[in-house]
Amino acid sequence: MTKKLLYSLLGIIPLLIGGYFLFQNLSGNSDAMLTYLDETYDYGIRYNEIVNQEAALTESGTEEELILFTQETLIPELEKIHSESKAYGEKIKETELKELHDLDVKSIEKYIAAQYAWLEGNLEEVDALFTESEQLTSQYEEEIDKLAAKWAVEIEWEE
Repeated sequence: MTKKLLYSLLGIIPLLIGGYFLFQNLSGNSDAMLTYLDETYDYGIRYNEIVNQEAALTESGTEEELILFTQETLIPELEKIHSESKAYGEKIKETELKELHDLDVKSIEKYIAAQYAWLEGNLEEVDALFTESEQLTSQYEEEIDKLAAKWAVEIEWEE
């Protein structure tokens, strides 16, 4: 009797797992996550490109070139990304996903604030704001991975 019960339980486990993933698909969570990832992909690409340009200029340019780049290119582009991302976030219906998106928006806000602080020469504030931005980004990435897994979606991060 014990073996039959064990085999019955082992047979039910795959059904429960399959049912969970089916529920996530039918409830729309998987589709919502996939749509979110697809529609916000461009923000991440643009953000990384502009930040990489800043890093390259930091290594090879003069301070004057970096200041000019920050004022004329970096901050305006980051503010545009922030504005678009924030507007996108207002349309998100799933509460958990919206809360995570808001973390990403706050991270960009802190990064922009750090850039302004750098231009003003407030180095202590710069370090604190960059650190906070990095922490928010890390938290966002960890939490979006968890939510995606919960909603039966796997995220593959690009380097």
